[in-house]
Amino acid sequence: MLNCLINRKIYIIPLKNKTPNIYIVTGDVHQGKTSFVRKVVEKLCANNMEVGGFLSLGEISHGQRSGFVLRTLANAKDVELCSDEPHDDWQQFRRFYFNPDAIALGNEILKQEAQKQIPVVVVDEIGPMELNGFGWFPGISALQTHFSGTQIWVVRNTLVDEVKHFFRAQHSHIIDITKHNPQDLILSLALRKIK
Repeated sequence: MLNCLINRKIYIIPLKNKTPNIYIVTGDVHQGKTSFVRKVVEKLCANNMEVGGFLSLGEISHGQRSGFVLRTLANAKDVELCSDEPHDDWQQFRRFYFNPDAIALGNEILKQEAQKQIPVVVVDEIGPMELNGFGWFPGISALQTHFSGTQIWVVRNTLVDEVKHFFRAQHSHIIDITKHNPQDLILSLALRKIK
């Protein structure tokens, strides 16, 4: 069981007996983590491997990050995830306003993928929201509880240790995009499949 104390509430995440197969793709802010994972996903799909989950694609306006679009991997559907412009009924977290429909969609995707047991699920990105019990926290909890396939998490380099500890993912494989290329991760996934 994983006990997470968040805002004075205790969340309990029962973990599977098996050690989760998690790859954490990491790098600095705006360094290309999502682009890296996108290349991995494209190659896996080209080789007929089913990949679920989602990517968070950054949007730039006036030379700075203005928001993100959630792209579902099963059907390439795009939904506005967050914006630096205020929206009615959207939850503010730091400088962005988050679309509750996109958050619900992302979590539902992760919960469904956990039940379907597809080979690979991508979660882009895990960060401060999840470490505070928001964002993709419910979906990640479902993966940790029910999923036995491979997970690819995108995590900023300054948060890797905290994310590993919080989600009891100490045995995860770290893929630093400054030291590895997408082919390294693809090869690692292929070798695990052969074993």
